[in-house]
Amino acid sequence: MKKTWKISYIIETMILLLCLTEPTMAQMNENLKGRVTDESDGAIENVVVIVRGKSKNYQTVSNENGEYALVLPEGAYKISTRKVVGFKPFKEKVIKLISGQILYHNMKLKFDLKDADCLLIVTSSSNKFSKLKRKKK
Repeated sequence: MKKTWKISYIIETMILLLCLTEPTMAQMNENLKGRVTDESDGAIENVVVIVRGKSKNYQTVSNENGEYALVLPEGAYKISTRKVVGFKPFKEKVIKLISGQILYHNMKLKFDLKDADCLLIVTSSSNKFSKLKRKKK
């Protein structure tokens, strides 16, 4: 009789623990996702995305497709980016996360020519180059 009671108690405890851990497991999924692009919708990689909360700050980096994702608790946050060469940073915007919700927040960075790196590639025929080099003075 005592063994049956103990087994029943253990099973009930396990079921209760499973019910309590399910919401915790759901919170582990990314609940803030988005994409960082330029004005022509081209992906920008390696952008540091900063999310500021009341008590804690979070950050992540966009991948080669410009995508980023974070796991955040429910609450209000300010989202922004760090300065990227050739682009103006995304200014802080307030976002609100609700439990169980996935929020998609895309950021479009504007071009900034002040510090843009440019690469000029000049191509020419090797024959012309060799002729110019061989000219006598």
